[in-house]
Amino acid sequence: MSDFDTLVRLLRCWTHNHDPHVRAAVELLIEHETWMRRAGFQRACIEKGAREAWINWRKAREFVDAGATASTSEMAVLDLAVAIGENRYKFSIMGPANSRMKIRLHGTEDECREGLQLLEQIMLVQSVRGPYRDRNRGELERSVLVRVYVEAIPRGAR
Repeated sequence: MSDFDTLVRLLRCWTHNHDPHVRAAVELLIEHETWMRRAGFQRACIEKGAREAWINWRKAREFVDAGATASTSEMAVLDLAVAIGENRYKFSIMGPANSRMKIRLHGTEDECREGLQLLEQIMLVQSVRGPYRDRNRGELERSVLVRVYVEAIPRGAR
């Protein structure tokens, strides 16, 4: 078993009975792989015991805020995962009626598709709508920019 596989197994032991937002954050990092494979992130943010490993979300936030060297999209994934893990959005105290949200993705069609795939890894996506009428001009956007609405409920919140 590789070091990555061992780390994934230990983290999943930790999240098995944890709050849904922590499981979602950890699964996002596991699926993305980049940060779980970086020794600097592991040293700074992950603590290990004999039977489980866990992410120290305070240290992870400090790691993000210190400006780790990575691409813009890698930093965005890490920042989102840490925000979810540290419960910034208060998913843990929301009932199902209040935990719905809309997320607007802006970018090219490929960028929106990639962002949606990341969201689907950590949330139950209710619906997706494609390009829509521009609020200011009242006309359908015809540029390469695509706006997508996603209604999502954190997994386990149903």
